Amino acid sequence: MKDQIVTVIVPTYNHEEFVVECLESVKAQDYRHIELIVADDCSSDRTVEKIDIWLSKNRERFTECKIIVQNENSGTTSNLNAALQQSTGAYIKFIAGDDFLDNTALTELVSFVNHESNIMWVCGQVVPLIRSENEEVLLSPKPGKRSARYFGYDAWTQFKCLSIDNFVPAPGVLFQRQAIETGFDSSYRILEDYPTWLRLTNMGHPVRLLQKPVAYWRRHSTSTSASAFGRINTQYFVDNLNAIRKLINPNLDKTDMFVRRFVKSKEIYIARQLIEKGNLENYRTAGKLNRFRKAVNVLGIYDFLRRAFWK
Repeated sequence: MKDQIVTVIVPTYNHEEFVVECLESVKAQDYRHIELIVADDCSSDRTVEKIDIWLSKNRERFTECKIIVQNENSGTTSNLNAALQQSTGAYIKFIAGDDFLDNTALTELVSFVNHESNIMWVCGQVVPLIRSENEEVLLSPKPGKRSARYFGYDAWTQFKCLSIDNFVPAPGVLFQRQAIETGFDSSYRILEDYPTWLRLTNMGHPVRLLQKPVAYWRRHSTSTSASAFGRINTQYFVDNLNAIRKLINPNLDKTDMFVRRFVKSKEIYIARQLIEKGNLENYRTAGKLNRFRKAVNVLGIYDFLRRAFWK
């Protein structure tokens, strides 16, 4: 295990405040054989400058390290695909430039995926961070106890659960190379994780959970999901709508009544209220509905009904 290379891909975009901390967390890994690829999506701040300085001082730590800089802002998926094409590792770990890893993350995740029979991707817990009065506050690790059971299900059941809600936090995921080497679907400009989870589970590849924190996940106003609800970020919802239509709808007839009705109502709401109208008031309302949905645990309600009536 220790001889196999892990490629760590760090996508960045205007992360000058956080990127050095992220890179230091990769350097501090107790797993030795690391290929580091930083992929910058045409940042307009000093992100690339800071990366170049840091790499010039730390190259010897890695089996290979490089930075790829896009000539124009290409979107998350295209930026990640550019890095994937140059990667050589047996395992692939993505960590955004504004997040950072626990020091034992790679060792724990690689050991875990190798002990799971026929598993191509795994997820460790992530610890959300929020900034409050000039200090960062750690929240409870996710997934918590309530969501952990979803990771024990077969791939098809996970696909149905994902159709209701995305329970897999991207900063915690590690892939075996064959799971991701074809790259991300670039028709989703900024949404790389959710369509990939749907694709893998629909192909019969379940995800398993390592119940240890492996990454720290910053939740701030410029992050993709947060900015989608707080500002008019139509692309986030366009990508979600495309995921529904391309990946979920073709399989709806094979799912449960609850999933069919929920997905169709979600599709109509995104298309009509958020994309067609696209005003800030509707986006903020959607944010409130999203928080309410998580508070009442719609996925948990579905899972209870599924186990009771639709096994």
